[in-house]
Amino acid sequence: MRVQRRARPDPSNLATRSARGIALALLCLPLAGCPLHNGRLAPLATSSPAPSSVDCPEPAPVAAPAPLPSPVAPSDPTLARAVALHDEGNLPGALAEGGELLASLQSQGVESLSLRYLLATWALEAGDGLAAEAQLDAVVAGAASAEVLAEQARVQLRRARELAYGVDVVALDEARELLSAGDWAAADSKLKLLFLRSEDAKVLRQAEVLRDELHAKAAALGVELLGQVDALLSGPGPYQEAGPLLARIEVLPDGTWDSARLTHLREWYQRLMGISADGGSGASPEQLEMLLAEARALVAAMDYRAALSRFDQLEGTSLQATGRQEAARARDTLVKEERLRAGRMFVAARKKKDLKARMAALVEVQELLASLIEDFSKSQHTKRVKDNLASVAAQVKSLQEEIDARGGSAP
Repeated sequence: MRVQRRARPDPSNLATRSARGIALALLCLPLAGCPLHNGRLAPLATSSPAPSSVDCPEPAPVAAPAPLPSPVAPSDPTLARAVALHDEGNLPGALAEGGELLASLQSQGVESLSLRYLLATWALEAGDGLAAEAQLDAVVAGAASAEVLAEQARVQLRRARELAYGVDVVALDEARELLSAGDWAAADSKLKLLFLRSEDAKVLRQAEVLRDELHAKAAALGVELLGQVDALLSGPGPYQEAGPLLARIEVLPDGTWDSARLTHLREWYQRLMGISADGGSGASPEQLEMLLAEARALVAAMDYRAALSRFDQLEGTSLQATGRQEAARARDTLVKEERLRAGRMFVAARKKKDLKARMAALVEVQELLASLIEDFSKSQHTKRVKDNLASVAAQVKSLQEEIDARGGSAP
């Protein structure tokens, strides 16, 4: 792609100096034969390049070959010219000179991961995610003997992939990787976030297919785990092994297990273990630790309401303080995420042209925000939720006046 000439960068820019400093300091760490990551993503022109907290899938680790005896000197004249061009703001020239140096080294059987990293940082400055990804893939795949550089490259690789393919495409690929690895709770969580934020029809269709596959596998596992719990509780034990199995079922995607049967088995398990349904005051230290572990597992799976129920059972026990502290964090996270969801719903509602349909959607947002205030009044986000609720209420009132002015008819 053609890149516009940039203004001369500020020499005090920390990011620029840090990237170049790392690369120049490690130019004497060449590695040979670094294969590129083969799992290429498909670029999507309509995807948003906005930042994301979703970590991108990394290439499978490969063994680093022995370093070749010909180091790349930081004083190499071609490299010096490339750095000078970059400092002048001539990114195309800097990338061209650096590319020629890399090609020259490769023709001699020498691979310089640090030079690749430097070129990737320049490509990112130029907005060329594809070029940056190609360089950073090689760095991550072959930098086993340069861990500092590899860690820096992983961070930049995420940015490069998001720039090249879009945040939503990268998140979808991450969900696929998690499903393949058997981490279904994490895959389901990423898909939930994708459904909340994405407006890309193509990505959403693929995400729906992946969700159906995930739910089918989770449903089969749920049936299997429920059977195992039933067998444990029906026999001589050990009954304590049923607790972690019940927790595994509860972190599976909603609707993939028999809730009535799970409730029956949990009550049976609690009776056998001597755990009260409304508290853990009569439980042993081991039983309380199991309850805490179950609550934490539910938090990790983003099932915050179920986790709060577990934390409540620690009231009046030796783990009460821990339970309250972790419950407060889970409660705040739940309110924050629900508030963000309400915000997306509000934006979608205002786009509706039919006034009655817009009113129904706004009322749904209003009810969601009101329920957060009622259920979680002590959350640190409550004030902002109240502000949002006031704004939505004003919109509802204004829209109702418009509908009334038109005689109750919607355009």
